[in-house]
Amino acid sequence: NTDKKYIKQGEASLHVLPSGDYGSTNAYPFIYIGCDRPYFATNDFSDFDYISLDVYNDTDKELTIKMHLGVFGYSGLLEDTPIKTYNLTPNSWNNIVYDFSDGSLKTAFNNLKNVSQIFIQFPEYKRTKDDEVNSLYLDNLKAKVNKNPTEYSKKFKTGEILFFENPQDLNFVDARAYEMNIIFNAELCINTNPQFVTEGQKSLKCEFKKIFIEMDKPFIFTPKFWVPIQIYTETFKRQLAGATGVSIDIINANSMTRNIKAFYILDDATLTEIAVNLDADQIATITIKPDNMADVTAFGIMNYSENAGTYYIDNIKVLTD
Repeated sequence: NTDKKYIKQGEASLHVLPSGDYGSTNAYPFIYIGCDRPYFATNDFSDFDYISLDVYNDTDKELTIKMHLGVFGYSGLLEDTPIKTYNLTPNSWNNIVYDFSDGSLKTAFNNLKNVSQIFIQFPEYKRTKDDEVNSLYLDNLKAKVNKNPTEYSKKFKTGEILFFENPQDLNFVDARAYEMNIIFNAELCINTNPQFVTEGQKSLKCEFKKIFIEMDKPFIFTPKFWVPIQIYTETFKRQLAGATGVSIDIINANSMTRNIKAFYILDDATLTEIAVNLDADQIATITIKPDNMADVTAFGIMNYSENAGTYYIDNIKVLTD
């Protein structure tokens, strides 16, 4: 775009008209910016406090967009940082900031030294031929440089991997799956309701929503795949030294029995799954004990995409016997 009304700075901006597959109800259209390409300044975000983007909402209604990073982390695989949602004021410029200045995200994702992509999702888009296209303009993707960035320091309790007493603990959990060009993520937040806490004052709330995709009517397609809630062991190398395994408390806050899986992944990419049946409102402790915990690169639980509902996770701790 070269219309100066929609340029925040410089001579041009990017005009975006989000429209997904007609009839789709969940597959957000998204764009990604490749940070490891020759035209991009750097893919090393270790000296950044945040990245920011100016977005002009050229409609008369408030809209939302989402942003996260794709990072080659400790696992050597492409991992996703937490998705953040931003509200866009109508008919005006909005400055959105993806902040990682407290250091916790860098600790979880190998100091953000190898960022591959910046993802921008558009939850509100043209869904049918009759819908209005929401016109947006993007400009000024910038980074705030800090040559002396904050180092994240957390005092771990005895045996703790994650107890979810700290809001930054969310940065250490990956809850995302890709299927059929859908970015599907469980919605995570810190819970303070003591009914769903097994130790301490808080726990992790995990909400899964069922996916429906309308095909040629009257057919409706439901993608079926396992969505992991995953933790990478390299982040907790010091805590896991000498460990024989880990345990996870989980609460099935649904009105019916659910079948989930615990899992762990070895450094040769071998995946081991452990089936777990949870009765309605059951609290269970899941134990993961591989032959050699030092060979494990990631572990967690998986929920089937058809099993919409809410679970709570707490008290992820080290086993030493």
